[in-house]
Amino acid sequence: GYGNNVTSSSATAVGQQNTVSGACGFSTGFGNSATGEDSTAGGNNSAANGFSSFAHGVKVTASGYGAAAFGLWDAKATGQGTFALGENNEASNAYSMVMGQFVWEKSDADIFTIGNGSTSGRSNAFRVTKNGDVYGISAYNSGGADYAEYFEWSDGNADSEDRVGYF
Repeated sequence: GYGNNVTSSSATAVGQQNTVSGACGFSTGFGNSATGEDSTAGGNNSAANGFSSFAHGVKVTASGYGAAAFGLWDAKATGQGTFALGENNEASNAYSMVMGQFVWEKSDADIFTIGNGSTSGRSNAFRVTKNGDVYGISAYNSGGADYAEYFEWSDGNADSEDRVGYF
């Protein structure tokens, strides 16, 4: 393609004004950079800088070892084994995943976060910590069962009777 710069062995650039300097790197689209070994960058002005990292979207960055970032406008996967999806998110805790928009990683214990923030402020709709603690901004809701389904009948309901509403 036009204006590509490939400086490493076994590397490939397709599109325009891409840079590939990591061994076995690959870049496609416009203005992307694959500088990490075995890294892949695609889309528009995205960068895969970590070893075996993957960045695809508009201005996204994967700089952690084995990190992946998808989306647009500053989605970043900066920790080892992290995954960032959406807009203006950063997954920095090792082996964590963030998605949505404008995520706020509250602590080093967060491993899964769904953001619902905006340009006026970061916030989360849902998050899970390494300890298994779960946080949300609303009550937990469930469908398809009622309270009685939490308890089994002593006879095991061998005849598969419809016992909804019975104690």
